[in-house]
Parts: sequence; structure tokens; C-alpha cells
Amino acid sequence: MVEKLKKKVEPVAATTPKVKAAPKVTTTIIAKCDCVNEYQDKIYGKGMRAKNSKGTNFKCTVCGKV
Repeated sequence: MVEKLKKKVEPVAATTPKVKAAPKVTTTIIAKCDCVNEYQDKIYGKGMRAKNSKGTNFKCTVCGKV
């Protein structure tokens, strides 16, 4: 007679903590930049661009200048 083998499931160690990654906080400002973008000129005013935080500086969302 053929016996069916049962699959052994080993429990995961209870000492493994479940850690969720904290989301990064991004700050956005509107500041002067010399790049050209018609869409942002209409929304924020001529020469004003949205800039996202990058460490201690802010990076233009159009041209990437710091």
C-alpha cells in the first residue's frame, strides 16, 4: 500500500518583528527658475516653478536644477 506523505510546515520564529518602511516626506515649494514650461507658467506665474525637496535643497520639477 502506498502512503501519502504529509508536507511538514515549520513555524516561523516568533522573534522576527514585522517592520513597515516609513514613507518619505516630500516638501514642494514654488520658486523662481530660468527654465521654460508653458503649463507651469499658466498655473504659478511666469518663471515660477514647482520644486521638490532633495535632501537639504529643492530640485526643479521641469529642468532638474538645484
